Amino acid sequence: MFLTRIFPFLLLAAFGLAEQESSPEEKPQDKSSKKIPYIFDENARGIECDKALEKHNEEDFRLFCINQRQGFQQCSIMCSNLLHFESSLGVCKPHRCNFFDTTFQTADGVEIKPTPGKVKFFAFSTTWEGHAQYAYELLEHILGEYQQTTEAFILPIDIHNYELTHPRFEAKPFEYPLTQRIQFLQEVFPQDLSTHSFLYFVRTLLHRSGAMNFDVYTDRFVIFAMSADGMLANRMVTPTLQELRIVVNEYGGQNTTTTTAMQKQ
Repeated sequence: MFLTRIFPFLLLAAFGLAEQESSPEEKPQDKSSKKIPYIFDENARGIECDKALEKHNEEDFRLFCINQRQGFQQCSIMCSNLLHFESSLGVCKPHRCNFFDTTFQTADGVEIKPTPGKVKFFAFSTTWEGHAQYAYELLEHILGEYQQTTEAFILPIDIHNYELTHPRFEAKPFEYPLTQRIQFLQEVFPQDLSTHSFLYFVRTLLHRSGAMNFDVYTDRFVIFAMSADGMLANRMVTPTLQELRIVVNEYGGQNTTTTTAMQKQ
C-alpha cells in the first residue's frame, strides 16, 4: 500500500516533470487574475516532454498521462496522442432519429433534453485526477469560441477505488469571473454505462466511417459530438482542441469571434 501511495511522486521525479511551485509574487492575488492551467494542443514543457518519452517507454508515459494531472498540464499534445484512438462516425437510421426526445438527468436531479440547432458535446470522463479537469476546461474553451451554437454535457464515471491508489477527484467548475457553460450529468458506475440514455441512443446509429465501435473507456476521456440537426455523431477519444473545432464547423457551429467580425464589416 505504501508503495502505491508514493508511486505517483516517484513517477513525476523520474520524468523530470514535477510541478514547480510559484513564488508568492507569481500567485494570483484575486479571482480576476485566475489563470487556466492548461495550454491546449502543445506541450507546455516543450522539449522536456520529448526527452522524457525518449528516456522511458510509451506505456510508462501513458500511465503518467492517465493518472497524474501534471501529464496534461505539462505535455497535453503528447498525452492526447498517446491516448488517442481512431474516431467513429455514425448516422441516425431513417425514421428512427429521436435524439431530441432523449432525456438526461443533471447532477442536481433535473431532467433536460438537448437543444435543437446546436452542436452538442457529451464527454465521458472518470472521477480521478489524470484528465478530469483537462476534459472540462477543454470543453469550456470550445464553448467559449462557439457560444451561440454549441452546448456541452459531462458524464462523470465513478471509477476510483477506495484504497487511495486512485483518490476521488472531481472537475472544478470555473469561478467568477470565468463562465461555466457546461452542464454536469448525474455520475454513473462503469457497470451502469450500457444503460445510460445517451449510449443507448448511440447504439441505434448506423456506422459510417472510422472505428467500428462507439465504446467509451475508463482510462481516457471520450467526447461525442452531435450535429446541430441531431443526425450525425462523431466519437472522439482524447481529441485535441483543433479536432473539436473542425467537427463543430462541419456540424453546423459558428465561431463567435468570426461571426462578430463579419457583422462589423
